[in-house]
Amino acid sequence: MGEKNFIDKNYIEVTGKAEMEFTPDKIFIQVLLTEKDSKNKNAIPEQERQMLQKLQSLGIDTKKT
Repeated sequence: MGEKNFIDKNYIEVTGKAEMEFTPDKIFIQVLLTEKDSKNKNAIPEQERQMLQKLQSLGIDTKKT
């Protein structure tokens, strides 16, 4: 008797999937504020100050590292 071809051989077929969730320890973002017209609007330094205050009130560390 000759050798069996691959169709006649015993086999096990396995299909799997894996997922991993993680929490990053640092997230870096860059915000660029520009202005074209300053009529009746807050100046850029004031907008930056307000943004930093809001981020800090949310518990976000705004210091550069």
